[in-house]
Amino acid sequence: AGSPTTSDSILDKGAAGSTGTFVGTITKLQPATRYYVRTFASDETETVYGNEISFTTTYVPDAAGSITGPVTICQGEKSITYTVPHIHNATSYRWTLPDGSTGSSTSNSIIVDFSANAESGTLSVRGINESGEGKSSSIYITVNYLPKISFTNKTTNCNKPVKLSPTISYNGNGTLSYQWTPATGLDNDKSANPTATVTRDITYALTVSTSQGCSAMAEVKV
Repeated sequence: AGSPTTSDSILDKGAAGSTGTFVGTITKLQPATRYYVRTFASDETETVYGNEISFTTTYVPDAAGSITGPVTICQGEKSITYTVPHIHNATSYRWTLPDGSTGSSTSNSIIVDFSANAESGTLSVRGINESGEGKSSSIYITVNYLPKISFTNKTTNCNKPVKLSPTISYNGNGTLSYQWTPATGLDNDKSANPTATVTRDITYALTVSTSQGCSAMAEVKV
């Protein structure tokens, strides 16, 4: 209530052999409480007090709840939303993202972009305020690899067959499927390397899909 004395709760540092600075640590403080503090020094005849200060304790944020949002995505996916329930006593939120992903938020929701080189990893969030930070919550995000496709444009005579010859690399597991559009002039529009026989300039698009449902596309001009 103010103007504390040695009759109230005290932290006694014991006898001192010299004057100068001394330090005491107050523990077991209650949250959301105003405290009044002042120092004291005593000798055989009297006790003298220093200036009074006051402070109010606050709550650290509660532990974060469960994060909701996709836990399996493909490299290159954009605008993926993750949300955590409102954290009591949090004035802001701190999100941590897997490597190769970007997003920024101080609220309980974040929109994340996963780059073409994003890696699987942990996504976590915790509440923070001026008193500290609460316990985090996290989920593991599995990022499935994308196929990588490159082409060299082709030149051929009218009606002369030419192989389209894409270069395809893939670091993931499972089989790949292929789809060419348009199918005009192709001997097999679902082959990895079809033969084209055409009578005019044409641009083909190859979509390569993984067994996890991820796909990449590239074009070649003939």
